Amino acid sequence: MNNSHEQLTFQCELLIRNQIYLHTYTFTNVI
Repeated sequence: MNNSHEQLTFQCELLIRNQIYLHTYTFTNVI
């Protein structure tokens, strides 16, 4: 149970980092 919870948190964190990376990437490209 605890292990799957950590896995879920890890994936969420990865997704958030990916979103932030994409946003910064497009933002710098626009400028």
